[in-house]
Amino acid sequence: MSKLKEKKDIKMTIFIIVVGVSLIVAGIYGVVSSRVESRDYKNTTDIRKLSAVIDDFSTSDTKDDLGDVKYTTYKFKVSYVVDGKTYKGKYEERAWSSNPTKMYTYDKLRKGDKILVEVYKNSKGQYKLAPEGNPVDFLLYCAAIPVGMFLVVIMVYELVTDDRKKKNEDEKKESKDDSSDEDYNDLMDDEEDLDDSDVDDDLSDNSDDSSDDSDSDYNTLVVVKSDSDDSDTGTVYDKAAKAAYAYIVISNNMKHIHLNVCGRKFREIHEMCDSYYNHFSYMADYFYELAAESPLVTLDNPTRAKEHCEDIEVETEKEYDFKSALERVNNNIELAIKYISELRSASDMRTDVQSKVDEELGYLNKESRYFIRKRLIEPTSEETIEMESYNYNDLF
Repeated sequence: MSKLKEKKDIKMTIFIIVVGVSLIVAGIYGVVSSRVESRDYKNTTDIRKLSAVIDDFSTSDTKDDLGDVKYTTYKFKVSYVVDGKTYKGKYEERAWSSNPTKMYTYDKLRKGDKILVEVYKNSKGQYKLAPEGNPVDFLLYCAAIPVGMFLVVIMVYELVTDDRKKKNEDEKKESKDDSSDEDYNDLMDDEEDLDDSDVDDDLSDNSDDSSDDSDSDYNTLVVVKSDSDDSDTGTVYDKAAKAAYAYIVISNNMKHIHLNVCGRKFREIHEMCDSYYNHFSYMADYFYELAAESPLVTLDNPTRAKEHCEDIEVETEKEYDFKSALERVNNNIELAIKYISELRSASDMRTDVQSKVDEELGYLNKESRYFIRKRLIEPTSEETIEMESYNYNDLF
């Protein structure tokens, strides 16, 4: 647990404890004050009804399940004068919808108006508004006390538990550190007892063995081609770079065909080439990043990709009809399969590369051998003439 999160948890715990204590205090105060007011009202001998001035007021509607107003509660802040002394208090009145006359009367009340209230003289000689005697308020005061106690107990228990847990973790950490120091000291004492000559011999032997193993592993992974060797050899990174260059040229060819296709089934070929362009661009980025993993491979600027794959022609036609577009697309896909197959033959050292390349080969073979081949199957001459005649009549 981070220190920041730990501080936030402590702050939240303290806040909940304060809330719990506040509920306890409010509940006790409410219960006591309600009992005192009720006792004073019962024992008083001076109860009066007089006019009080409305200083402020608010209303709230309580509705039933159907959304109709069940009753309206009017809450007033009033001031009244008894024996020349001004008192202030809060007065609440409830008007039910079954008594529209009362609701109408209270709805018309505004600040400065007067209403009739009942006051009594308490044990201190002051005149207070008569207690409303609402049992709901008393029950809420009673409920606040156990709820507050519950919150306080839970949070205090959590604080104590966390403190104990932290102490135990610190003790375990100190014990572990002491154990590590002892092991280290023992190890150093044992090493000081070794003979210097034996140590030097062992270090020399181990260095030679390690160097031989490292050279062997490195040469196995990275095979550098000689300048005079033009055969199909190279590391997975070399072939990944070639695949990246090829895919850059092919993706540009797909974009060129996409922009210059015309005639019959224009939209189909237009959208298909755009999809191929996005695919080859994405895979070119993957092969570039794969090749960049090797420090022995120097990647050229993608704008010069054609210089590294001379067998791929750059598309330059200004117009492609349905058939010529598909033929050129298929030719580019077959060249992509060639470069991917070469990469696959050198990728036995990397299982992740094998999986990615196998997936790409499956995709390209399916596109070339099935989807494009099916599209290249032309209808009979009569069907073609009828379709072209139909299109001509539609256009003109």
